[in-house]
Amino acid sequence: MSTRPSKLKGLRKTKKDKHREEETSQAFASSDLAAQEFRALLEEVDFVSRVVDIYRRHELRELAHFREHGIGPSRPRFEQTFQRQEDFIKKYLPDRLYQATDTLVIEAVLAAIGRPMRRLIVADLYNSIFVRRNDTAPPLRGGRDEIWDSLSLKWAIANALPEIKNPRNVTLSALAKRINNLPRKGMLRNMRKNLTGKHLQKLLNENHIDWMRIKTEYKRHLAKKSV
Repeated sequence: MSTRPSKLKGLRKTKKDKHREEETSQAFASSDLAAQEFRALLEEVDFVSRVVDIYRRHELRELAHFREHGIGPSRPRFEQTFQRQEDFIKKYLPDRLYQATDTLVIEAVLAAIGRPMRRLIVADLYNSIFVRRNDTAPPLRGGRDEIWDSLSLKWAIANALPEIKNPRNVTLSALAKRINNLPRKGMLRNMRKNLTGKHLQKLLNENHIDWMRIKTEYKRHLAKKSV
């Protein structure tokens, strides 16, 4: 039996593969130009500033809630902290958004040529961009500190501190126990290990939250309520 037809079939398959590879390479080659146009679009619609404004309004609502319990930062302190957040968002958000859309385009190209990506490959691609990061990206914290940032700490304090009714019990150890008793949902849904007073102090320092000021203001708040 002649083997010629099978050889031709294999040759046609090779040409088809090369065509697919060319389409894929063209998509990757246009990535730099697409990135420039993407950033230009963000600037045209003032997207990043609008995102910052959304979070600013949210944080101001949070501030008002904290101040009701006598534990919120002063307005100048809030402005100082939020300015750092704003600078961070403006610096990294455009690239993060582009990387997300660029990854989706890669998935779309491969799906369009009949070779959809495996879930494991997609997961690894997203992890390499958003978790492992590159040298210019901001570092990520691991371990049990991962869920704790300034916002989640402030939220936990605002909900746990009012449970302390005796001024003599306004300590980091007591506060950590009250936080551990909060429902493990919302911002605390990924909390696996209980806090200790020492660990809580470390987190507060790393997130520039002034515990001594919070403690003083809350004890003053309790004193006013007892009069």
